[in-house]
Amino acid sequence: MSKAQFKEGDLCLSLRHGVGQILSIEDRSFGGQPEASYAELYFTSQDLTLILLAGSLSEEVRELVPAEKGNELIACLESWDGKPSKAWKARANAHQAALDGGDPFDNVKVFKELSGMSAEGALRMSDRQNYNKSLDLLIEELMYSLGKTENRVRKLIMNALGTKTL
Repeated sequence: MSKAQFKEGDLCLSLRHGVGQILSIEDRSFGGQPEASYAELYFTSQDLTLILLAGSLSEEVRELVPAEKGNELIACLESWDGKPSKAWKARANAHQAALDGGDPFDNVKVFKELSGMSAEGALRMSDRQNYNKSLDLLIEELMYSLGKTENRVRKLIMNALGTKTL
């Protein structure tokens, strides 16, 4: 995704904290350091407030996908048929790298691969962690992008997977 120009009130996605809102961007001085521009962000799901240098904001968060991309994510979930590596360490490393990259379509692919393994009861601990992280990010981003409740997004995901549970 391209570098974004964020402003107060914008919603954003942190790979560590989920969806947040930029509460303010203002010049501040901390600990006798020269004044710099800082952004204050609030992440509702974790009841967490962060203050980051405004200049590095695009390295820490990204814009949420717009609604049309949210629908494309659901379509990707339905159609993508990649297979996970059978070597658990290579699989875990590849999935972690994909999640860390921040691309929402890579997140969908990780989730789809691991959901198939989950249905077979074949998730190792690292797989389970990546499954949970990818699912949490997908649900939260789609809730905001599509303007739907968590339950509705879960149903969309289950329909895309052709399953009754997540």
